[in-house]
Order: sequence, then C-alpha cells, then structure tokens
Amino acid sequence: MFVEDNHKLFTAVRDRILKLTWRSSPVVSTLRGIHDYDYTLGDCSMKTMVQTAQEFLQYAKILECKVDRSLLDTEEAIDYSVALSLAKRNAMQVTHERSWQNDPSLYVYICIWGCASLLMRDFAPLEERAQSLLYRMREIPDFLVIARENIADPIRVFVQVATDITRASLAFFENVTPQIAARVPSLANDLLKAKEVAVKSLRLYLHWLEHQVLPQANGNFAIGQQAYEELVHVEHGLTYSSSDMVRLGTKVLEETLVEIREVAASINNSIPWHALIAELKKEHPAREHIVHSYRRSVRDAKNFVLERDLLTVPICESLEVNETPEFERALLPYAAYFPPAPFETDRKGKLWVTPISNKLDASEQENQLMGHCVYTIPIIALHEGYPGHHLQLTRAFDVSSPLRKQVMNNLTVEGWALYCEHMMAEQGFCNDPRVRLFQLKDLLWRACRVLIDVGLHSGAMSIDEAVRMLVDKALLEEVHALAEVRRYTMTPTQPMTYVIGLLLILDLRDRMRKKLGKRFSLKRFHDELLRFGSISPVLISQYFDSTSVKDITQTEDRRIA
Repeated sequence: MFVEDNHKLFTAVRDRILKLTWRSSPVVSTLRGIHDYDYTLGDCSMKTMVQTAQEFLQYAKILECKVDRSLLDTEEAIDYSVALSLAKRNAMQVTHERSWQNDPSLYVYICIWGCASLLMRDFAPLEERAQSLLYRMREIPDFLVIARENIADPIRVFVQVATDITRASLAFFENVTPQIAARVPSLANDLLKAKEVAVKSLRLYLHWLEHQVLPQANGNFAIGQQAYEELVHVEHGLTYSSSDMVRLGTKVLEETLVEIREVAASINNSIPWHALIAELKKEHPAREHIVHSYRRSVRDAKNFVLERDLLTVPICESLEVNETPEFERALLPYAAYFPPAPFETDRKGKLWVTPISNKLDASEQENQLMGHCVYTIPIIALHEGYPGHHLQLTRAFDVSSPLRKQVMNNLTVEGWALYCEHMMAEQGFCNDPRVRLFQLKDLLWRACRVLIDVGLHSGAMSIDEAVRMLVDKALLEEVHALAEVRRYTMTPTQPMTYVIGLLLILDLRDRMRKKLGKRFSLKRFHDELLRFGSISPVLISQYFDSTSVKDITQTEDRRIA
C-alpha cells in the first residue's frame, strides 16, 4: 500500500471511531465538550448496544488488517494505538463487562450526569443549556423503562449503589430544576412539568430496585482473570499478568510499611504509627474554614511549582476551590477535582470540597472533619491541583490530536497525580514529617487497591475481605472502605492504575535521565511526558525508546522557545 493511501485509510477510520464514540455516549461527549448530542441521553437499548459494539470491532479489524502502522509517522503511529485501544475497549464494555445487563446504577448515572453536565460549565447561554436539559429530562421515563428491560443478571452490590445514586438524583431534580426554571422564565413551566415526570420515574425505578431487583440480585461482579488481563492489555497496553501486579502491589505495600514506621518513630516513638495517625487526625480546620484551608494549600503548591520551575504552567489555566455541589455530596465525602472540557477553550478546573453536613450528629461531624486533617490537605491540594490532575489534564487537553483529547487513560491521569506526591516530597514541598506520614498512609491505600482490584475480579477476594484489608492495612473507616470497594467492583483495572502508573512514570524518568545524562532536568522530563496527553505511559515509553537524545532535546527546546 502506498504511504498516502495508508494515511488516508487510517485517518478515515480514526475519525469514524471518534465520532462513533461521541454518538454512542452523548453524556460523556457533553463532559468532554462535544455538544452535538446535548439534546439526548442516548439509545441504551440492547440492540443498539450490540450493534455499536460490532461497529467498534469492525473498525478495530480494519486497523489491524488493512492499515500498515509502520508506514505512519510517529504521531500517527501513537494515534493508531490509541484508536485501536479505544475501539476494542468500547466493544468490551458490552462483550466482557456486560454492565448494560447487570448494573442498574449505570442508567441513573447517565440520567443525573446527563442533566448536571449541562449546568456545570458555561459553555453556552443558560437558555440554550436549559433547553437541552429539558430534552434530556423528558427522555428519562423511557430511558428507565429500557433500563428495566435490559437488566437481566443484576449484581447485588451494583443494585445497592444504584439505590444510593437514585436517591441522590431525586434530590438533584427536586432542588436544582426549580432554580433553573426561575432563571429561564420562558421554559419554566416545561422544566417544572418535566421535573415532576422525571422524579416520578426515578421513584418508580427506586421502588423496582428495592422490591424486585435487590431480592433476586445474585450476579457475580468478577469479570474473571482472563477477561481482566485482556482488559489490562487492551485499555492500558500492559503485558502484566495478574500475578505480576500482585507482586508489584505487595512490594510497594511492604516497602511503604517500613518507611511509615520510620517516619512515625521520628515524630513520636512512644506509640505505634497507626495510633499516631489517629491522634494527628484530630488536628483539622474549623468547619467554616475548610474551603479556605484548601485554597491556601492550592496556592502554596502552585507557588512551589513555579518557584522551582518544575514544569511549564499554561498561562490560561485556573483552578477554583469551592464547596461540592449538593447533589454530589452523598458520593464525595471529602474533596474531588472536576476538570475543564478538552474540546472547549476554557481551562478553568474546579476543586470541590464537601462541607460538613448539618444532618450528622456531633460525633459523625467530627469524623468527617478528621478527613480534612491539616496534614492531608496539602497532599490533596497537590494531587488534585498543582502539579497533579489539574495541570496534567490542562496540558493534555492542548494536544493537537482530537483522539488524544478524548482519551483519559488512568495509568497516566492517576499515576501522574500519585507521582506528583512522590516528586514534590523529593523536592521538599511541605517538609513536615507529619505530612509525609499521611502521604505514606495514602500510599498504603493505593497499594492495597492493586491487590484488591486483582483479587476481586479474579474471584480470589470477597467484598468483605477487601473491606477488611482497607480497614486493617490502610486505616480507612469501615463505612468509607465499603464505599471504596463497591466502586472497585464496578471499575475493573481502574484501582490498580495509581501505583502501577506511578511505577511506570518513575521508570520512564530513570530511563530519560540515563538517556540525556547531564542534559536531563525534571522540567524537561515533565514537559516531554505531558505533551502526549493522557495516553498510557506504555505508548509514551515506546516513543522514548525510538527517539534519539537530539530529537527529545530539540523538540523540547522548540516548544519552550
């Protein structure tokens, strides 16, 4: 095949995969900043799901059988791997995980995020977004009817999550919709009528979940070791076996335990490390100062990055720190990052901090306050903000490839944020052993995630055993450990990405240091890594392996200039 014909075929297939991804997942498209499908929640019928999976597999077959990757240039070759992974991964959601048949929470997530996503960013005038909100709210009744038709093998833990999400969704529609109606008088009556119908449908769905689905929910959440390892390869490009990941997770866990004991002894050698952490948790801001404490730590982290010149910070970015939206508070007990949309021009991210609930009694409020311990806030600020998720994603969204704008591989996204905790400690940020103690405690938690992720989905570990590991090893409160494990059952291969991604990035850094020798700098490494977007570090590693020192330094020098 001629190079030009090969290029044209690849470009056509790549673009079709991307458009099919947007069309088949309109709510995700809204979150990504693609607004061609804001008027709909999408078609969730099983017939459409299967047809879409077949389309993705056909495109994957064309890439593998008809496109010669060796004839593509470096950037196109990376896009080839990303496109192939995206096509296969989308198909596997139907063929392997079967969430459309076993997870009733999926449909409620689409309803709530389909509507909330239209209100979280000012990408269009409110009147226009309210019109899209109306269209999506009107689809909720039929959407949930199809959901009930699809659920054939419900999984108990998924049903339990679905009931929680449905209750939170009811609160969103009942509280938020009237606020929007008041601001858009021309649509007020229609919005309020659609709200009543949507709320009624969600209440019926909740009743169905609690009284019909939950009693017969006996499905198995574990996708099985073979499917798990295939997913690890397809989505992340890794050739690791389950046992490889257990070995890596165990190694990090054991090494971290050694260090955490040493750091604790340097602070107070008269009590065990876990008792010391329990005592230090009592040091937290007053409830009315929590958001301010996060804002101050975010500012400190950004200033440290700029003063040390650790990476290029885009001029147009910004990060707001505000209270978590009310409808998300039941799901986010502490803090979380909400990124800008890659296909929009605005680069303003949001760090949500969940306020202390007045509905809790005094002891529960104190427990929630301890989650905002003064020694954890600096870690969260750098992990979520600078130089963590916010800077990484802001840089990633500026890549020229639309395909790479779309992809957010967790090995890079979560691995980078955990790497930032490690790197900032190396550089002396918050040089307080008490902060280091809490950072190490969180690393124990991330190492446990690797073991639990593999254990749950290979069938070797039960939910109760996973909860007990998080409580005993990582010191999570049991209620939060259970919420974590429920999420792990629904997201195979995601929990392992923090530690595995960290290890891959550290390996890349070591290799680039050896390759560049005296020309190596942290800033050069960070900028070179982040310029690829949020694709898997495995693909970035292939570029590092195939590129000369001269190419790396000249590419970086040109970009800085």
